[in-house]
Amino acid sequence: MLGLPRGERGEFLEENDVENMTSRELQEAIKEANDLQLQLDILHETADKAEQDAKAAAIEKENAPEADKYRGAIIAACNRVIQTLGGSAAAEKR
Repeated sequence: MLGLPRGERGEFLEENDVENMTSRELQEAIKEANDLQLQLDILHETADKAEQDAKAAAIEKENAPEADKYRGAIIAACNRVIQTLGGSAAAEKR
């Protein structure tokens, strides 16, 4: 039983017939409980990461119109430069 965290011992005793278990069965049940707790911890971490990613995506989506405004201005400026360079190239060929 010492292989379990203190807070989980009561629950473990309620869920398992410890008095009628062999020491091997008890060890296997404790190992299974610890493995399940580890999987639960990993799931919580994964859920926390997914929540953070969702919040970041929401913020990015919220800022998208502002980014689109700048993107359009940059594209327009690039097009003017291309036109200017295209006109210069045509003048040089003459």
